[in-house]
Amino acid sequence: MDVQALHDCFVGTLQADQVTRHQAELSLKQAEKSNGFLSACMDILSEENVNPVVKKSCAIYFKNRITRHWVDVKPETGINDNEKNLVKHRLVSLVISSPMDLRTLLFPILSTILSYNYPDSWPEFLPNTIGLLTNLGDLKSVYAGLLCFSEVARSYRWKKNDERKELEQLIPQVFPNILNIGNSIITSESHGNYESGEMVKLILKIYKFVTYHDLPLALQQQQAVVDWCTFHVNVINLKLPQTVMDLDPDDRRLHPWVKSQKWAFANLYRLSTRYASKSLSEKFQYNDFKKFFNEGFIPELLKVYFNKIGQWCNNEVWISDDSLYYLVIFLENCIVQKDIFKLIKPHLEVLIKHFIFPLLCPSEDTLDLFENDPTEYIHKILDVYEETNAPDMAVISLLYTLVEKKTKSSLEPILQFCYTTLTDLQQKNQDDIEVAKKIEGVLRIIGSISHKLSSEKSPFYPQMESFLNSFVFVHFNSKFPFLRARTCEVASKFSEIKLQNPDVLHHGVMSAFDDVENLPVQLEGALALQAFIGLPSFKEALGTVIVPTMHKLLELSNKVDNDSIAAVIQEFVESFAEQLQPFGVELMTKLSEQLMRLLVELEKASDTDVDDIGELDATSDKEMAALGLINTMVTVLLSFESSVDIVFKLEECFAPCVLYIFDKNMDNYFSEARELVENSSFLTRTISPTLWTIFGSLMGAFENGLAMYYIHELLPCLNNYLVYGSSKVITNKEFSQYFYYIFDLISKTEDVGRTEIICGAELAQTFILSLQSESRIFIPNFIRTILSQLNNTEFSSSLNSLGFIVNMLEVIIAGLIYDTEEVLRLLIQTNSIAFLFTNWFKFIPKLARVYDLKLSVLGLLSLTSIPASSDLQQFLIQIYPDLGTQLVILLSKLPEAIKSLTTKREKFSELGFDDDDDYYEYSAGGGNDDSWEDDDDDESGTRSNDDYLAFLSKQSAEYGSTNNNNGASAAAAAAAAIDPNETDNAEDDDDDDDFYANDDDDDVLDEDPLSNNPLDSINIFEVFKNSFVGTQQYHENVYRLIVSKLGDNEKKIIQDVITMVTNTPNPNAMPSS
Repeated sequence: MDVQALHDCFVGTLQADQVTRHQAELSLKQAEKSNGFLSACMDILSEENVNPVVKKSCAIYFKNRITRHWVDVKPETGINDNEKNLVKHRLVSLVISSPMDLRTLLFPILSTILSYNYPDSWPEFLPNTIGLLTNLGDLKSVYAGLLCFSEVARSYRWKKNDERKELEQLIPQVFPNILNIGNSIITSESHGNYESGEMVKLILKIYKFVTYHDLPLALQQQQAVVDWCTFHVNVINLKLPQTVMDLDPDDRRLHPWVKSQKWAFANLYRLSTRYASKSLSEKFQYNDFKKFFNEGFIPELLKVYFNKIGQWCNNEVWISDDSLYYLVIFLENCIVQKDIFKLIKPHLEVLIKHFIFPLLCPSEDTLDLFENDPTEYIHKILDVYEETNAPDMAVISLLYTLVEKKTKSSLEPILQFCYTTLTDLQQKNQDDIEVAKKIEGVLRIIGSISHKLSSEKSPFYPQMESFLNSFVFVHFNSKFPFLRARTCEVASKFSEIKLQNPDVLHHGVMSAFDDVENLPVQLEGALALQAFIGLPSFKEALGTVIVPTMHKLLELSNKVDNDSIAAVIQEFVESFAEQLQPFGVELMTKLSEQLMRLLVELEKASDTDVDDIGELDATSDKEMAALGLINTMVTVLLSFESSVDIVFKLEECFAPCVLYIFDKNMDNYFSEARELVENSSFLTRTISPTLWTIFGSLMGAFENGLAMYYIHELLPCLNNYLVYGSSKVITNKEFSQYFYYIFDLISKTEDVGRTEIICGAELAQTFILSLQSESRIFIPNFIRTILSQLNNTEFSSSLNSLGFIVNMLEVIIAGLIYDTEEVLRLLIQTNSIAFLFTNWFKFIPKLARVYDLKLSVLGLLSLTSIPASSDLQQFLIQIYPDLGTQLVILLSKLPEAIKSLTTKREKFSELGFDDDDDYYEYSAGGGNDDSWEDDDDDESGTRSNDDYLAFLSKQSAEYGSTNNNNGASAAAAAAAAIDPNETDNAEDDDDDDDFYANDDDDDVLDEDPLSNNPLDSINIFEVFKNSFVGTQQYHENVYRLIVSKLGDNEKKIIQDVITMVTNTPNPNAMPSS
């Protein structure tokens, strides 16, 4: 490749003229695909006379080409092997000769190549690296050697000792030399220069990489521990050069000498916590190291740290925030080590007063952030749950651990310090900002130990209201907004205290919430309102102004992308549902507008590459805020359970957001979006035109394959579409095809798991039971798929799982109800009829859900509708004698199941569930017109229900004492008669009570009290009576076979059920679940 032409292209990319720049960029894109491009780039980077700006542009292209395409195998974009070898041959020397600003661009290249090629495809790299480390006369070579070896060490970072035995051989060969290099640098008078700091930093990172996941045996030896830990301590004690101290604080923390001290603190912390702490090192049996480190080294290290803390307190040394963070968390870990805490205990009061307290007082930078970037202040200062390396957050954690683990030793001294300091500060000028900063520091201490003060068991509890009134609540009136915000935050942590006079608190919190000029103050006021909503006086006062309060919360939520505001709104909606009824549509509109704004911003952000950590944090905040808004919208929706017309209006509000989520494939919100649809359809018991529009977008998400990964979460929503929208699905063939498409998609998706297969089976059941006779054209395909999955060896172990086998076979049972003869013929054709009845009769005694019991009753009754002249009777004649036994079992279990479900539904009544399910007149064999009537809920009907269930429960108990549970074995015998090849297996299963004992958690047959299914409206006892009496009258031979194995008790149960149903004045008063 023409090096000069390539050089000119890079020059062109820096020109101001847009046309010239664009043409140069096009030429570069074409050139980078050509052989020789990387070699030509290295020629440009090696040439001394090239403009540094052009070199930087070249280095960026060079880096991007390698990091993006080193392992690319596509001919049009990949890098050929010859050029790869040239790069590996020249790269290290290029690093050595390059200035520091270019080296930082070359580091990722080295890391990328090593991650893919070392050691197999670059065996000469390690010997060359060791050679560089021994060339002590050339600092550039030594630096390059350290850089290269740090990448070698990085490759061992996540490996255990038994996976990196070659490292054990390298350490004695390389580490003594590296340590000598480090010691010589820090003892040299010229140690202050930038390059020396980079080398020390690399040495410390090499040590970090090899000790991060496991501790090499060679570094566990006492002399190695002494030598390396001494080196770390010497780096920590090193006085930073004046050139470093003269830098701006933001630039100073990035200097390699400052970073070296950070890594020294960090490495010692990790050694202590991972390999020497009793609570965290149980997986490592390095007892000799642990004993020596704790007894021989930590006491001396604590002396160093206490001395360093003393120097910092006296402003004799500057320590970066990162280093302070690791120092603090090291001390926190020492607190929980019994023997080591004894060394810290004498220093506690000094630490609290001169170290912990100053770290919690706000700095000038913090206050500047409050004034000029309140959103960032909220993010970094008030969000204590945010992961951060800030020393003040580490101190808060230390205080919490201190009073939690060492209560007797620490709580009283800490509280005494707070009391004394606040008493002294009360005598000072409250308008002095220095006084206010100190008050904030003390308040943060109080907040971090509040859990030990607000408990009624605390000896300080009786004095806490007086303490709070005297030293905390008074600062609601401070002239400094940052102190008012902190007062709200700390006050919120004492929400469990029963205040005798909450007026001051209430006034202070409301004043803070009304402070629209100071965002952090208003936010903390809102959070305080949430914290104290349990106080009757708070709730009563807030109830009178709840609507304007919600307006302010919505405005605040629009300013701060934080999920905490959504949580406040959600709790207020729950607490003031009645007062907010007139405000519901407006509230949902505002929430939807805010959500849509966030969704659009998040969708745009997903289309761009985000490299800046700050941008990632902002995106994460928006994601959490969006989730919080959706959860709040669900709460608003549920608060209108008795207002169907309002729910329809709410649907129109949130529909654009749900459509956007599905249309833009924002799968992070699929689960939350379906909650809105599921709850809305549940509340109205119908599918509105708005929800049908959403259904189209949901189907689009399935068609592109994304929704398939969320089938478990989306299933309840799909079931509601079938249960409440069955008439639309029946009349719109496209919709029915969509539902079958989802089932088919599940069955054909590669690597589908058992959970997804069960979801498909549940969907098929709901589809058949909702569409009834209209589902017949789909039933054969459903059943063939189910039988294929049951025969799949991948799921053979699942056949012993009750949840799996029940859900699978219930698809076939549902098919029997609405297409009895054709399903039986299909089972006979596929040699599956014996399998069905053997397993069906085996699991019937284990069923507990009302749905399962009803379905089995209907399935068994459907068998009695086969005409006597049918050829199928030759098979059924073997089943009928056991059918009666199974029906008695089911009827006996139903009363308790119905009672249990009713109890669950009563517990969830506040969510809007009412048991007004309509009575559906069902005729066994299917095909009759639907008949819907409202349940009669007068007292006589209710009493009849109770008496009837009590009667059946009594009969069930009597039956249970005599039943010997022979249903499964009888079914096995019948199956053998149908298919003699099944005989041996059937006998093996006889009396196998633990056949379904290996249930997994995801298969447990739990009954959701807040969901409906197509069988809810069916009065199963009425259906049983009509079908059984009809069989007795019109199919006498079948009837005789059904009752042939029943004893007197079983026959009495059946007769009593029929009698009770017959004598019930109003059939709608019969239990329907």
